[in-house]
Amino acid sequence: MKYKEIMDKIYVTPEMQKRILNNVNKEIERKYSSVAIYYKTFVSVAACAVIVMGVLSVYNIMTPSVPHDFETAPPLASPYSSEGFFSEEELSKAVGYDVKSVNYLPFKPTNTEYYNIDDMAEIYYSNDKDALTFRMSRGSSDISGYYNVFSNEKTIGNVTIKGDGNMYSLAIWSADGFSYSIDVTAPVSQETILNIVNSVK
Repeated sequence: MKYKEIMDKIYVTPEMQKRILNNVNKEIERKYSSVAIYYKTFVSVAACAVIVMGVLSVYNIMTPSVPHDFETAPPLASPYSSEGFFSEEELSKAVGYDVKSVNYLPFKPTNTEYYNIDDMAEIYYSNDKDALTFRMSRGSSDISGYYNVFSNEKTIGNVTIKGDGNMYSLAIWSADGFSYSIDVTAPVSQETILNIVNSVK
């Protein structure tokens, strides 16, 4: 029997046609769904990789290189200063007046740094354990920048010392048109902090 004659005798109802098409669609989905999942996963991973590479590239561009010649570079400024100097003389020229210094310290410093903070002189003495900050500026205000609340505060002559208990961390005073402050990281006795103040020349 010819193909055409056979096909003429086959009748497909709408219900049969719908059922056949549904079965075909299910089979197609079964075969290709895993491929689609793999494709979507691959696209997501690739997109993330592109974003990460872009961020790393921007970071490398924005990050400044660190100079290797630390020995010849000038001293770094303190967190609140943009000018560092090598000596008391250089600092005096920068601020426009003769900067005094601390001649008695409660520890042996291994490092001394000089800063100009808006025409306020700062000398920072330190070692691996302790540090002392000395400041001097024109005027008569509190230039210590130290605003902690202390349990003990007393004024002796023109010097105000602040601390907790019998130990003191801060001294502020004014004399001859200038303001001064001394801040020590390790609290000291009243006698010691006054000796530090009296050594400023």
